[in-house]
Amino acid sequence: MSTIRENFIYFLVTVRFFRIVCMGFALAWSLFLGSSAYAAVEISPLKFEFSVDPGQSTSRLIRLRNTGEEAVTLYSSSEDFFATDDSGTPTFVPPEAQTSETYSLARWIDIPVENITLAPGEEREIRFSISVPENAEPGWHYGAVLFSSDRPSDAQVVAISRFGVLVLVEVSGDLLISGELSDFRAGNRREGRDIVYPDTFQTFPVIFETVFSNDGNTHLTPRGNIELIDESGERLENIGKEIITSPAGAFIGERMVDYIPVNDTNGDVLPGTDRRFLSEWRGFGYNVRNEDGTTEVLFRSPEEHFAEQARENQQFLQFWETAKTRTVERPITANLYLSYVGKDAQVKEFLDSREFTIVYDERYLDYNYPVIAGIIILLIGIAGYIFIYVPRSRERLRRELMESLQQENRKS
Repeated sequence: MSTIRENFIYFLVTVRFFRIVCMGFALAWSLFLGSSAYAAVEISPLKFEFSVDPGQSTSRLIRLRNTGEEAVTLYSSSEDFFATDDSGTPTFVPPEAQTSETYSLARWIDIPVENITLAPGEEREIRFSISVPENAEPGWHYGAVLFSSDRPSDAQVVAISRFGVLVLVEVSGDLLISGELSDFRAGNRREGRDIVYPDTFQTFPVIFETVFSNDGNTHLTPRGNIELIDESGERLENIGKEIITSPAGAFIGERMVDYIPVNDTNGDVLPGTDRRFLSEWRGFGYNVRNEDGTTEVLFRSPEEHFAEQARENQQFLQFWETAKTRTVERPITANLYLSYVGKDAQVKEFLDSREFTIVYDERYLDYNYPVIAGIIILLIGIAGYIFIYVPRSRERLRRELMESLQQENRKS
């Protein structure tokens, strides 16, 4: 148990540098959705993250390249972003529609070039600057430099169908790093996409819902693991999977682990928001090697898993055995270990547990009572023949022989 905690705490400390990269990729993907024209335009980098003192300015370069066969005209804009719900989905708001300066960044961004036309194959650098006011609130501020084939609209809150670069700026000063584990529950989906929270589960997957609240002024990346303990106190094995990547970030394969990862995609919780992380227990894992050499982890249900174990332990039925099915109710305890890296690389931990029951049909070996009864009857018959019939037959034969001898003696 302690080894799992130490492993994910060590990983949390080392992954701090990379956490925004994952969020940048996720947001960049959402920005690309909805417009096939942007498939011909490449942008780099996908995000910026840096610190600026109050009253100071800085600038950065964005590279755009037209990989298509037609010229493309793009219009630039800057907007703030925030999380609209507990799933972490971002919403982008133009400066004129922003009602709060807290965590706002768009008003500080200046893009000298309003529009740019890229010829086929052309690459261009766009420089934007950020000027932080003297009275800027310390902490992180969140915005984006966006590009669109249409001029920016005056809509108050828009659904993004553009692409761009995420910009995260830390204003130096007193940082408040504070987050709490708000809830930890086990549920599953019954109808539609709604999650219900029963005490007993007859279907898989079991969905663990971890809610984390950030009441500081900087984003946090909580990560953790869930281990499952059965009624005998044993930890269930091969219940989760993790992605294996190369040092450059390329996908290599997957590996089974004895826990269920929480937020292994490094999703961030923005200041002043709650975020819900969903982790699935799909069953018991086994490895499959694909044609490209990568390893994939698939899952069996408890019924399939324990049936496979029974087959491995007992390849052949003995003549006095038979296979039967029974319904099993198995209590499970889910232990959550959650943590985030705070100031000066200090790790804050959260622990929580939930109990639930899984129900499944289990195949097991039992005595074949008709066969056993037949064997017993046969043995009784053999014993009766040996110990009763044979002695009586011998005694009767002895008497007959004696009588025969006596008769011969009398005749003589």
